[in-house]
Amino acid sequence: MFDWYKARKEEVRIAFDELCPGNAQMPSSTIQKQLAKSCGDAVRRAIKQEMGDNLFSVLVDESRDISVKEQMALVVRYMNKGEVIERFLGIKHVKETTSQALKKALVEVLAIDSITTELDHRFNHMASELLCGFACLDPRDSFSKFDLDKVAKLINIYDADFSNDDRKRRKIELELFINHMRRHDDFRVCHDLASLAKKMFELEKNIMFPMVYRLIELGFLLPVATTSVERAFSAMKIIKTNLRNKMSNGWLDDLMVCYIEREIFKGIDLAEIKKEFQHKGRRMPLPHSI
Repeated sequence: MFDWYKARKEEVRIAFDELCPGNAQMPSSTIQKQLAKSCGDAVRRAIKQEMGDNLFSVLVDESRDISVKEQMALVVRYMNKGEVIERFLGIKHVKETTSQALKKALVEVLAIDSITTELDHRFNHMASELLCGFACLDPRDSFSKFDLDKVAKLINIYDADFSNDDRKRRKIELELFINHMRRHDDFRVCHDLASLAKKMFELEKNIMFPMVYRLIELGFLLPVATTSVERAFSAMKIIKTNLRNKMSNGWLDDLMVCYIEREIFKGIDLAEIKKEFQHKGRRMPLPHSI
């Protein structure tokens, strides 16, 4: 494969045949895995940097790969600048698929101390109240479904996300919010909660109505079905095939992160990856053309 690629890419041929000494041709599987890990870690850092301090939820599912191993895929869902974003953060082999086993594996993959997850069930006993409350923020038909009491109740349900002062003035802010939304033509183009959040951020109404914007954020974090996790398993079938069915779990994880989040991967400074890779005990630096 190296020879095939060198014959078609002159800069690659120069990098390997002229710039690399004999012991730095990179065909070693160990070196390839370490390089893939450096790339995967760089992508994960970029995702966590993009997440920042934003609220997020975790989407988890499991499926068997080609070698009949149970693999748990992890996707994080959060809002950034008014837009809902889902990012693939990793995959981990799990021997059991019970909720306790998944919880344990989940914290190992995330490596974020503050995360708490509920994998025992998708919704708790307040599911109906939550869904009805968030439905009241639907902007269609000039917020025809808006119900001040139901939306105010959401602030009570998410008591850890709002202060006592917030709860005292929640109805005042909600009244100002609905009057403002119905008077301004800018919001008539909003057709769902996502477009409302984006328009609020664009016009800085998230600053004017912080409690409402926080509720919208929380609404997007509800564990609803998405296609992101399924796409991860589709990618797994592309990377781990019958011909490559013995690849290690770590290598599979790193390759999947780089493949699925390739737009982030393309934007990472290669110097950062090379620097991290060099710290893994390499005897000589990578050529600049690689």
